[in-house]
Amino acid sequence: MDETSIYLDCPSRYTFTDKGAKRVKVDTKGAEMVRISAAFTASACGNKFPIYLIIPRTNELENYTPPANIRILYKSTTTFNEDTICEYLETIMSNRKGSFLYLDSARCHITTSVKDMFNRLDLEQFIIPPRMTNILQPADVSWFAKVKKADCAKWSQWSRNSPKTYTIHGNSKSPGYVLAIQWLSEIWD
Repeated sequence: MDETSIYLDCPSRYTFTDKGAKRVKVDTKGAEMVRISAAFTASACGNKFPIYLIIPRTNELENYTPPANIRILYKSTTTFNEDTICEYLETIMSNRKGSFLYLDSARCHITTSVKDMFNRLDLEQFIIPPRMTNILQPADVSWFAKVKKADCAKWSQWSRNSPKTYTIHGNSKSPGYVLAIQWLSEIWD
């Protein structure tokens, strides 16, 4: 298991301008900083568990039922902390007694309350030592680059082909949480 941020807007990092231009002004919508946090989990045999998403809202999305491979936590911030890790364990790992869960050495993974939750759910915790993630954790080195690249491709296609809606300030709107969640569901499948 590992966590990452997924941004609602994925504008390209490159642009084109006249040869020899010293400065290029690029205007963005500002939504490229709006993000959801996601915890991806898979078993050693390749089974993918539902994605655990933190959506930065205090209220649930109205009249929305997430796809079967998505679990959502609504919270004012998208930061994983010991409380959200405990909720993740209860939501995603509660029916997997005796399983080993490999985690990086983030502070929120090694707190007393998280260790207690592992014991309560009869799970084994293996903490990957610092600076060894790139060697020992496949999520960082193989899942996230592919997920984010596919997400940006879906965003680019949406940005080019969908009718635009605008904010009261004249900026085009981002795809929104519902569409971003749908894209992640399709990519994870």
